[in-house]
Amino acid sequence: MTPIKIPEGSAPEDSKMVEFPRHRLRVLEKLGEGGFGMVSDQKKNTFPPLQFEFSLPEDADESELIIEENCDGPHEAAAEAAASTATTAETFVLQLGDLERNQIKSRRSEVHLCEAEGILDFNGVSTSHKKQLVVIKSLWRGASENTKKDFLRESSWLASLKDPNLCRIVGVCSLEEPLYVLQEYSELGELPQFLRLQNLSEGDENGVSYGCLIYIATQIASGMKYLESLELIHRDLSARNCLIGKQYCVKVSDHAIYCSRYSNDYYLADTKARLPVRWMAWESLLLGKHTSKSDVWSFAVTLWEILMCCSQQPFAELTNEQVVENSNHLYQNDGLARYLPRPPPCPREIYDLMGECWKRQAADRPLFSEIHLFLQRKNLGYMPCTG
Repeated sequence: MTPIKIPEGSAPEDSKMVEFPRHRLRVLEKLGEGGFGMVSDQKKNTFPPLQFEFSLPEDADESELIIEENCDGPHEAAAEAAASTATTAETFVLQLGDLERNQIKSRRSEVHLCEAEGILDFNGVSTSHKKQLVVIKSLWRGASENTKKDFLRESSWLASLKDPNLCRIVGVCSLEEPLYVLQEYSELGELPQFLRLQNLSEGDENGVSYGCLIYIATQIASGMKYLESLELIHRDLSARNCLIGKQYCVKVSDHAIYCSRYSNDYYLADTKARLPVRWMAWESLLLGKHTSKSDVWSFAVTLWEILMCCSQQPFAELTNEQVVENSNHLYQNDGLARYLPRPPPCPREIYDLMGECWKRQAADRPLFSEIHLFLQRKNLGYMPCTG
């Protein structure tokens, strides 16, 4: 349920999750199947048109998927899609446009957007009646006992992680099905959506400065330094897996792979696994080797995204197949590999850091502790605007 590589065995002793009352959850949106979802405030929804991802069993018909628009009855587009795909078991994406309060009903897992009341803060103190947006990680009804145990074990491990630059597990609903795990969400949403709305300018108070972008990247490096210290590997580090809040506070998350708005960032491999090939180190993609040093590679791609204000996908001029072939050039060490170009606002020393992170040999890449210290020094004295 998470791309983070969770160690075998029991979770640490300090990983106890708080049972959260279901009646204090208010569903804002249901985004479809897949287990994870994004959360937004309906009154301030600035997301692009929603996409709903769904899968159908081989014996499915129009009744298997119902999308409601504040009324009963199947949505016409959903019924047509269900009918046209009823003989397959693949996953499809249905574009629904600017609908609000949509609901997807399915006999499999669902993605929830929720508002929670009474979440404990970072120090374990109740926020009383303060409402907070959360991501719901849900497990489908009827899952096997082993699947439930694995789901809760993974969640317990994540609950043990306590760092200001990582999204916290804030509660669990485990007394009845479906099982829910609640993960905090940030006020300003996902980093790509936020940065695409900004103007890169030193003097424009409505935009973000270069110093602000480095400040954002420094926080991501800090969160990853914490994971590195625990020998935990993220495996899907990217701008889409970072959330941003007030005063540009950034937290690393893990649920973008299940959010259909990012489906184009993943490549469906022959193994049916969804791989973020444009962010992956060559040894992870071709040899299946995942280490903190492969996360370092992904961090450099994330840093490139940030300095580009997420205006384009990495290697946008290449197909997914060509990106895989590019990794093969690195594997062969034939000198034909291509690297991401230097972003316009990027000083040479920052681009040199990216190059260090993209060294062919993983052992030659820097540690996150070194990256964090380097970025701190390069942005010494910067303070985010508090206005």
